[in-house]
Amino acid sequence: MSINLKRAAARMALLPAALALLLASSAPAATYDLVISGGRVMDPASGFDGVRNVGVSRGIIRAISSRPLAGKRRIDAHGLVVAPGFIDLHSHGQNALAYRLQAQDGVTSALEMEEGVTEVPAWYQRRVGRAAINYGATASLTVCRALAFGATRASDHVEQQNDLPKSAFAQTEWQFAEATPAQHAKVLACLQHGLDQGALGIGVHMATTPGVTGPQLIEVFRLAARNRVPVHIHIRPVSMMEPVDAVGEAIADAETTGAAVQVCHLNSIGLSDTGKLVDMVLAAQKRGVRVTGEVYPYTAVSTNIGSAGVTKQNLKRSGSTFHDIEWVATGERLTEETFDKYRAQSPEGRIVAHVMRDADVDAAVVNPGISIASDNVAYVGDLGHPRSAGTFSRVLARYVREKHALSLMDALAKMTSQPAGWLGASVPAMKRRGRIQVSAIADIVVFDPEQITDNATYERPTLPSSGIAWVLVDGRAVVADGVFQPSASPGQSIRR
Repeated sequence: MSINLKRAAARMALLPAALALLLASSAPAATYDLVISGGRVMDPASGFDGVRNVGVSRGIIRAISSRPLAGKRRIDAHGLVVAPGFIDLHSHGQNALAYRLQAQDGVTSALEMEEGVTEVPAWYQRRVGRAAINYGATASLTVCRALAFGATRASDHVEQQNDLPKSAFAQTEWQFAEATPAQHAKVLACLQHGLDQGALGIGVHMATTPGVTGPQLIEVFRLAARNRVPVHIHIRPVSMMEPVDAVGEAIADAETTGAAVQVCHLNSIGLSDTGKLVDMVLAAQKRGVRVTGEVYPYTAVSTNIGSAGVTKQNLKRSGSTFHDIEWVATGERLTEETFDKYRAQSPEGRIVAHVMRDADVDAAVVNPGISIASDNVAYVGDLGHPRSAGTFSRVLARYVREKHALSLMDALAKMTSQPAGWLGASVPAMKRRGRIQVSAIADIVVFDPEQITDNATYERPTLPSSGIAWVLVDGRAVVADGVFQPSASPGQSIRR
């Protein structure tokens, strides 16, 4: 074949490719269900930070482009940050009010990981089609232990985070007594049943179950390791063990069994030892132990007054007084007399205890190895703890904008990619959350970094955060132009 014929053949071979390119360039551009235009896209998972347009269709991020995108609906995000929706791994307030306030705080997934639940399918089913944001839970050591000791079950419609009736809080045997081998076998079988039904891991609350022995606790960790799920633990209270020793127990159990463990609210369990606990967690990470921790940005704790960890001894140990304890139902500060009265008569009643120092909380919040979680608790009427409404906005306002103690990207990582990455190893649904990337689920928050503010206070704990313009869950708006959408319930169940 001559050279000219070879060239002609080559040109003929290129024609189909050139024709395809021409047709592609002349074809109409894709039209997305929603376009978020001109926002500062921040993706902590990849480190990307730039002005882009985001195309969303059928609940999935389909495009991230510097070029204009066509959409059926449009959000003008110029001057705003477009980030992954915040993921809260410690959220007890699993009801409509809590979901609304958390959505207004930028949260798109609120997971009950510390206390957990039982009757897992029923717990999830009660929320199908009714939740503004995503929801999920662990299997509960607290409930499984109470049941093994014969506590009466609550009815399915009771909306307590641990599914126990109030009468169970008046019983102490299941909290303090050592389980017999037969009872502990029932506990382990109950936990396994919950995991088989889709629970996200095992929730261990040692402050409500101090009777669990060391050998029994390590069996719980072994169960988690066999199922390849994490343990989220509230360590033993200071009346039983110093915080350093209690965190050491959790780390040692994780190291021995290979289980992953997250130590909950390092600030409220550590108090003045918080810095030491953070150092222990980070040192264990460096030697390969699958351990992490989380913290909330407030100096008061909230729990039931009947909790095994709420004792006069613990108050003395923390350097606190009865006046530091606030009775949520009335807002009154307690005396020794009212402390004894409420603990005896209303052990399930909620308290807020002002027992932490700013310096200890600040040190934990800004540490890059520690995630942010709210420890959201259910309200009594409109009374409760401001962390249930303002945790994530408070971090962005106080530690990023005001104190310059965290970069915006680092703060977002502690709320998005870090918790998503922690759960992603065992929960496939989390591998596509906590990121702004093509093919990721469109759980997105759009906010003004100069205006975002937590407004909830101890006196008015249900005031929603401000500065958050849009919150999308599965691509649908639950906050639009700063206004919560009460008819929106796109929340998805997060299960194994």
